[in-house]
Amino acid sequence: MNPSRVTNADIDSDYSGKDRDRVKEFILRDKMNLPNINAAEIITFNTIATKGAIRDVCRALYKDDPSVNYLNITDEIIRASDENEEKARTKYPEIFRYVDLVNGTIVSIGSHPSGVLISDLPIEETVGLCSISTSDYPVSIINMKELDDLMYVKLDILGLDNIGVINETCKTLGIDRLTPDNVDLDDMNVWKSIRDDTTLIFQWESDMAAKYIKQFLSDSTVRRARERSRDFSMLKWLSFGNGLLRPACASFRDSVARGEFYDNGLDALNEFLAPEAGHIAMQETIMRFLVQFCGYSDVESDNVRRAIAKKKGTETLLPEIEQRFVEYSSAKYDLPEEKCREVIKPFLQIILDASSYAFSWNHSDAYTCIGYISGYLRYYYPLEFLTAALNIFNDNADKTADITAYAAKRGIRVTTPKWGISRERYFFDRESNTIAKDVTSIKFMSAKLAADMYRLSKEKHYTYFMDLLADLFSRTCIDTRQLDKLIKIDFFSAFGNQRELLRLTDFFIGLYKKGSVKQIRRSAVAGTQLEPIVQRHTVGVTKAGGEAKSYTVLDITAILRETEDAVRAANMEDLSDLLKVKNFEEVMGYAGYISGRPEDARKLYIKELWDAKGEKDTSYGKHILTMNIGTGREAHLLIRNNVFKKEPVSKGDIIHVRSFERGNKGGVYLTAYERVI
Repeated sequence: MNPSRVTNADIDSDYSGKDRDRVKEFILRDKMNLPNINAAEIITFNTIATKGAIRDVCRALYKDDPSVNYLNITDEIIRASDENEEKARTKYPEIFRYVDLVNGTIVSIGSHPSGVLISDLPIEETVGLCSISTSDYPVSIINMKELDDLMYVKLDILGLDNIGVINETCKTLGIDRLTPDNVDLDDMNVWKSIRDDTTLIFQWESDMAAKYIKQFLSDSTVRRARERSRDFSMLKWLSFGNGLLRPACASFRDSVARGEFYDNGLDALNEFLAPEAGHIAMQETIMRFLVQFCGYSDVESDNVRRAIAKKKGTETLLPEIEQRFVEYSSAKYDLPEEKCREVIKPFLQIILDASSYAFSWNHSDAYTCIGYISGYLRYYYPLEFLTAALNIFNDNADKTADITAYAAKRGIRVTTPKWGISRERYFFDRESNTIAKDVTSIKFMSAKLAADMYRLSKEKHYTYFMDLLADLFSRTCIDTRQLDKLIKIDFFSAFGNQRELLRLTDFFIGLYKKGSVKQIRRSAVAGTQLEPIVQRHTVGVTKAGGEAKSYTVLDITAILRETEDAVRAANMEDLSDLLKVKNFEEVMGYAGYISGRPEDARKLYIKELWDAKGEKDTSYGKHILTMNIGTGREAHLLIRNNVFKKEPVSKGDIIHVRSFERGNKGGVYLTAYERVI
C-alpha cells in the first residue's frame, strides 16, 4: 500500500481448480451483476526467441537446397550459439543477419492464463477489445505492461487444487468451510502429524521439504524457538519455514532447523529478528529493518526492496543501506560505528538475496493456513479428506500413489472400483474403512451406469450373484462387455472369485432374457452342470425325432440360484495372479491389480526391466520397476547378474521374493526369488 508506488499492485485470488472457470465466467460475462463494472481477458503477444529464429531462418534459406541438410545446419548453429554466441555470429554472419531481424517478432497472440483486466471505465473505448479464437471472452488489445503503466487493475485468478480438497471435504462433512477463523490453529496433534508426514500438505510435499520439516518442527527446535520469541505461534513458525525453503535462505536454512539462533551482536536487533531465528528471511522484515534500524521511511523501504528485487541500483543502494544503518543505529542504540559496521556486513548479501528471492509473510501466511487446514482435516477426517484428494488429483498418477500409500498408514484401504461403494467418483465406506475408485475410470463406463449400480446396491441386499445379474440387465443400462470388464477388475469380488463369476455369467447369459423365460433349448445346457438342474424344473419337453429339443420351465430364478449353488460347491480355483494382473491392465490401461492380501506382500509384478548401468553395459545386473501385488506400492529394485542367470525374468512376470539385502548406497538387491506361474 505504498503511496509513492507508481503502478497498482495485482490482486491475487486462489480458488479450487474446478471453480476457477466459474469465477472467470462470473467476472467476465456476468460482470459480477454490477452494471458499472467492465472486464476483459488480457492479450499476450507471443514472440519468437533466438533458437526459434535460427530454425526459421535456416528453414527458409536451405529447405529447398538439396546440397544442404537444413536440420543438421540448424542444430550445428544452435550448439555453436550456446557455446559462444559471438563466435557463432562471426562464423555464420549471413544467418545471424536474418536472425536479428526475426528475433522478437510477434508470431501469435493469446490471452493471459490468469490475469483479468477490471475497471469502472468503458474499456472497449479506453483500451479497446478484440476477439481471439482461443478465448470465449473479450480480450484487451493492450498487453500487461502497458496496462500497468496506464494504472489499470489486474486480477490474477489462480487455481489451487488443495483448496478444492478442503472445499470437497467440508462439503462431504456438511460443515462450514474451514478457515483460520473457525479452526484451532494450535492443535499439537495436527502439527505432529504434519511433521511426521507431509502428504497433501500444501508447499511441503517435495522430498526436500518433507525431510526438512521433520527437523524444523522437532520438539527441540520448537522449544528453542518458543524460548526466543515472546509471540511464538506454530502457524507463524511454519510460515517462516515456507520462507526458508526459498533460495535466499539457503545459507542458514539448516542451522535454523537445528534450533540455532544467530546472535547479531545487538540486543534490539536480536529481539526484532527473534521470529526468524536472528536472520532476515521475509520481504516485510527487510522493510521493517530498513525503517527501525536504518532510518528509512515506510515508503522508502518499499522502494528500496522493489529496486533491489528488480536488480536496479544495487551498487549504490547497498552502500547507502550500510551507511544509514551505521549512522542511525549508532545514535539510536548508542553503539560505536565500528560495531555497527561489523553487525551490518553479513546482512548486506542477505538483503540482496532476500529482495530477489524471498517469500513475503502475507503470501506465506495464507499458504501455511492452507497447509495446516489440510493437515487438520487429514488428521480428524481421513476418509473424507483422502477421498476428496483422490477425486481432485484423479489424473495425477504419482499423487494418487502417494495418497494411497498414506491411506495405508492410516489403516485405510484404497481399492479398485467395488460393488456397493463405487460411484461416479471415488467414494468411501466407513464400515470397512475403504475408499473405492470411481466406476467412470473404467473405459466405456458411464456416470449413469455408476449411479444406477450404486442405487441398486443400497436398495437391496443380494445373496445370489444371479439375482444381481438379473437386476443389472433389467434395471440398468449395462451390457455384456461392461459386465465382463467389471468382473475382470474384481468389482464383484464380494460375490466370488473371477473364475466363478465368469462361469456364472456365461450360464446366465445363455438362459436369461428380459421378461418371463419359458423355453430353454437343450443344446444350450447339454453336458453342463445346468442340464440336470433345468430338467428338475421342467414342466414340459419339446421333442424332435424322439429327442428333447427344448425344455419348458416356469421358475428361471430357481434354476439360476441352484446353478450358482452348484458352482459354489465346486470350489473353483481363482484365476492366477498373472492372469488377473493382465486382465486388469487390459481393462484399465495400466498395471494396478492389488489383492490386498497380507500373504501377497512379497509378490511383485515386473513393470519394467533394464540394464542397471545402461543398455550397453550388462556386467552389473538388472534394474526392475515392480508393483507389489499385496499393497500396490511401486519400488525400484536391483538383481545382480549371478542371481538373474539362475532365474531369468522378463517384463510382465510376477515373482515371489524369498530374500533381499540392502546395498551400501541404499539400493535393495533381490537375492532369491521364484517366478509365479
